[in-house]
Amino acid sequence: MDSADTQDLSTVAGIVQKVTEQFKQSSITYAHGTDNAYDEACYLIFGILDLDHNNLEKAREREVTVNERSKIDRFVSKRIKKKIPTAYLLNKAWFCGLRFYVDERVLIPRSPIAELIKNEFKPWIKNNGFFKAADLGTGSGCIAIALAKIFPEIHIDAIDVSRKALEVASINVKAYQFEDRITLVESDFFNFLDPTCDQLRYDLIISNPPYVDVSEMRILADEFLYEPSVGLEAGKDGLESVIKILCVATNFLNNDGLLVVEVGKSQDILESMFPEITFTWIEFKYGGSGVFVFTKQELDYYSKLFFDNNG
Repeated sequence: MDSADTQDLSTVAGIVQKVTEQFKQSSITYAHGTDNAYDEACYLIFGILDLDHNNLEKAREREVTVNERSKIDRFVSKRIKKKIPTAYLLNKAWFCGLRFYVDERVLIPRSPIAELIKNEFKPWIKNNGFFKAADLGTGSGCIAIALAKIFPEIHIDAIDVSRKALEVASINVKAYQFEDRITLVESDFFNFLDPTCDQLRYDLIISNPPYVDVSEMRILADEFLYEPSVGLEAGKDGLESVIKILCVATNFLNNDGLLVVEVGKSQDILESMFPEITFTWIEFKYGGSGVFVFTKQELDYYSKLFFDNNG
């Protein structure tokens, strides 16, 4: 007899067990916040039932109605057959412990930068914190909103080239009531902004830009194909967007300003491209890599190398 036939499907625990087995037997890819069938099942079921992830034992004992089981079955079927990412099925994603609305207009949040934000950018933070920041490629607005939560006096320009992405960011900014502290800006990074404007000087520039190269784009799992390609693809070597940022970021930083950029798997390629430069890579306690930090002084010192490469 199949184990699913003997499970108690009246409780969350039983449903989680059943869905975990279904995911194990499927060909889905885990990459948007989970890395195994059990966590993916919990993500989906807890999201559908709006359960508290921090109170697992109590949630597991909760009874599941017939209508709720039917909805779970429909979502599981879509997850397995169509490979739709769970976050898009739920229109929910979490970053820095905060919940965000997401759909296929934006990437699903999954950056190790969350740990850096939670740690308040120690030991790189100067003086009393950050008061003005730019989030380049804001997408859902998750980084900008997390910054606003951590630093109560900060103002953030949340910048994105995609008007559709900014529509999603606007939903999240309004949900957290940060309209007075987060300004949504439509621009291709800094291309449409004036570097001579004193109001565009930042204590922090932070970015999780596109960094997937052309060859990797061709072999991405089906789940990633639901995400907007403009948020993923970055030229032949995956560094097209990163080099743009490195060339101009210093023009928009205050004297004690900091640049934080995620390049993911392109870390080795970036270092080989600039062998003369010593990159500072952040070490994360809870996983993740490929995030570097530069001060304004370092960017000024290396600026010619960045421009020569971009030329």
